[in-house]
Amino acid sequence: MAAVLCGFGGWFIFTQAKDTIFAMNEEVTFEGDELMERLCRTWSQEDLMYYASADFLVMTEEAEREAWLKKMREKLGAFKTGKGFIHGAVTVVKDLGGEDAFGAVYDNKAEFEKANVTVRIQFIKRMKTGGWQMASLVVLNEKGEPDPQYAPDGSGESVEAKPK
Repeated sequence: MAAVLCGFGGWFIFTQAKDTIFAMNEEVTFEGDELMERLCRTWSQEDLMYYASADFLVMTEEAEREAWLKKMREKLGAFKTGKGFIHGAVTVVKDLGGEDAFGAVYDNKAEFEKANVTVRIQFIKRMKTGGWQMASLVVLNEKGEPDPQYAPDGSGESVEAKPK
């Protein structure tokens, strides 16, 4: 009888963990698709501030963010269509303050007014405070690496915060 109860307990814990991970993947996909619809249509400071994590804001200067938004408007134009997916799995990370958080990477092979590109968004969700926020947003080249032409100054440095 004890073996049956232990087996059931293990199955229950596994099922709960699987359901939680599946739900988190759905949350990230929803947040990523929503961010693409809103921020990537407007490239506005207001929309950026709505989605940006504290890590992103600490690691970037306001002038750098403005230059980056302007470049994205000029090079990509407004987001037209595309559906995203989770790249890899939701993981446990540390935010810049050393607090536990969940991290996830969302990719979207997107069509914009001026180009078709893959957008990669790194999301963070603090365990204490809730919702998914953008830690970084980069445009990838054909090799799956950040494309320097979409960085604010063309240096190849992306506008991003990197959780540990």
